[in-house]
Amino acid sequence: MDAQRLHTVRTIPGGDDINLLIKLFTQPGCERCPRARQICQDLEIEFKEFDIDTRDGLAESMFHQVLSTPSILIVDLDQDELELYGWRAELPTEQEIRAKLDMIMS
Repeated sequence: MDAQRLHTVRTIPGGDDINLLIKLFTQPGCERCPRARQICQDLEIEFKEFDIDTRDGLAESMFHQVLSTPSILIVDLDQDELELYGWRAELPTEQEIRAKLDMIMS
């Protein structure tokens, strides 16, 4: 995922949009990272991948206190990337991620 792709999930009754981003943290040699990437792609929701072995990826992982891979976070871009939910060093199912997104949207 080269460019940051944002996804507007819902409109609040007052008319404001919530802009969420799914962040995927990976690194070379991580056995479960390809599956985590596939899960994010299967969601058909925009996400951004960060390789924690790069300077930018490491900085991003430090910001979110991600210490291992794969890690998947749902952040609110309108609230300074506030983490709404995350799986650190876990491999959630597509259904688990969708359930959290549904909860956030309701």
